[in-house]
Amino acid sequence: MKLLDPYWARGRIAALDAEKDYQEINHLAFEVRYATPVFTHTLFSIAFARQAAVPSIARVLYRGGKGASMTATRKRNNDTLLFFGEFFRHGNSDKGRAVADQLNQIHSRFPITNEQNLYTLATLMCEPVRMSRFLTGGVIFTAKETRALYLFWHMVAGMLHIDSVPADEHAMMDYYLQYAQENFAYTDDGRAIIESLADEFAERWYPRVMKPLGGRYISASLMIICWRHSGCRGPHGCQGSRCAPICGSF
Repeated sequence: MKLLDPYWARGRIAALDAEKDYQEINHLAFEVRYATPVFTHTLFSIAFARQAAVPSIARVLYRGGKGASMTATRKRNNDTLLFFGEFFRHGNSDKGRAVADQLNQIHSRFPITNEQNLYTLATLMCEPVRMSRFLTGGVIFTAKETRALYLFWHMVAGMLHIDSVPADEHAMMDYYLQYAQENFAYTDDGRAIIESLADEFAERWYPRVMKPLGGRYISASLMIICWRHSGCRGPHGCQGSRCAPICGSF
């Protein structure tokens, strides 16, 4: 690493082969180049909200208000991000497989289908690319970085025993967008999870004076991203919620 060269990570990625160096490319792209804590937590929150926008997944997460997403939101978020970090660090090594076994054991307690696991994995593969395009109107991640992102999470899918992963990054994005179009629908469970995510984000990052209103704005933004902009069935999450006045201003 050259401390005086701000483009060293970009240069290193250019010298790597995505087909065999995808773990290092992911580390450089997502833990070095774009690894500010707020940005990472933002992408995670959006991906998690898009999971909660699927009724069957929201039901598993909410569990009558007793799910960790509701009762221990920050710990649940921290634990999930820690698992991601361990995968990035250890990959398909003995340590990485031990981490995967631990996550599989946790998930075995709940009625989670392969389809739900696959879509959850797709949010991790596709949402950074989709949201970066949405926010900037352009392309942040190169074709090599996008390919490496796909290969990395495809590897993780194997360790987590997730089947039927689409053939490449393009097929995965098609699957991701189509799944949302066909399965997103408003539920009270999903709205409650999104509001809990928003409150935790605001509590973590916003100045004290902005925390209460900040949670409402984030709720509104996530609900719009998940439901209003997806043409989903049923009412939008904003309607009847605490953030309804804010949603109406978008």
